[in-house]
Amino acid sequence: MKTKLIFSVVLTSMFFYYMSYPQTQVSGTVSGTWSQGNTYEVVGDLIVLTGTSLTIEQGVTIKFMGYYRFYIYGLLIANGTANDSIKFTCDLIQNPDRWGGIRFTNSNDSCKMSYCIIKNGFAQGGEPNGGGVYCLNSSPTFSHCTFKNNHAELGGGLRCTGNSSTIITDCQFSENYALTYGGGISSNSSTLVLLSCDIINNYLLND
Repeated sequence: MKTKLIFSVVLTSMFFYYMSYPQTQVSGTVSGTWSQGNTYEVVGDLIVLTGTSLTIEQGVTIKFMGYYRFYIYGLLIANGTANDSIKFTCDLIQNPDRWGGIRFTNSNDSCKMSYCIIKNGFAQGGEPNGGGVYCLNSSPTFSHCTFKNNHAELGGGLRCTGNSSTIITDCQFSENYALTYGGGISSNSSTLVLLSCDIINNYLLND
């Protein structure tokens, strides 16, 4: 009887664990709040429209299940914590084509990402800029973010063009690579301010 009771408690604990952290499939236009600790499986391009906002809470994982991009035309607030970061990534075994990165285009100037991990992005084809993040005429701020193992033709980790003005504080760029220039970071006709950032082992393939 004692053994059965212990087994029942274990199953109950497992049940509540999975109930507390569900996986939700998302695609198309998104807004509102993605709640703490949840996993969102991306099954199509994501779009935050002009005039709308998306808030992503600490501990959220955004897992791209195919080669999809995340377009930000409105407001994105993604604030993790030092102990519970927000992850934008994909499984390279399940999804060897990677994902298309986060694309800020004429977005709200109040966009902010902190304690986020942007990993395994790949800009290719008609959008060769910024494997992890691309800013076009946009001015998001980044703090305590990690850009890792992202690939692009221009700006492996991050690329800014078209009068973007971006402040990057306490971030790390590592193991990103580009085909043409800017293995870690690339900027053209934009203003980038980097404060206390680590730029480690980024590469140019055609250097």
